[in-house]
Amino acid sequence: MDQTITLHRIQDQLMSLIYHPQNDNNIYHIICRKIMQEHLTSVGDNCDYEFFLQILDNSASTFHVTCKLIPNSLILNLLNKEIYGINFDVAAELNTKYLLTLCQKLNLERNLKQILPSYFHPITDNGMLLSPNGNNENLSLSRENIESNIDSRR
Repeated sequence: MDQTITLHRIQDQLMSLIYHPQNDNNIYHIICRKIMQEHLTSVGDNCDYEFFLQILDNSASTFHVTCKLIPNSLILNLLNKEIYGINFDVAAELNTKYLLTLCQKLNLERNLKQILPSYFHPITDNGMLLSPNGNNENLSLSRENIESNIDSRR
């Protein structure tokens, strides 16, 4: 199954995305926060899985990645609300903590560790991404490039 990525980059320290990993029928809300030593704070406990990601670039940045399962029932309720105006109480579903299997956790972490580093390279004024070695390379974040990059690492 293909992975699906919808990215919302707020700033260099925080990124969120909706993610559908390979080999998993579920969809997840992913939040990736850069860890700043001087601003270590708790981000809450409303996630189903979390891990740390270290990106070995010039700054050796560390990120806290939280993953929240979005159940199919919630997706249906949100679609019904947006398309047909039928109001459902989605708050209870959003606050439910789901137990992920070890296989789900491993698959999710492995897939995210392959794709997330490419989203945190600094962007120049002309829209080009800086590679980790500092060279200005035009690194496209298209789905095809991401998938071919993942396939080449296997």
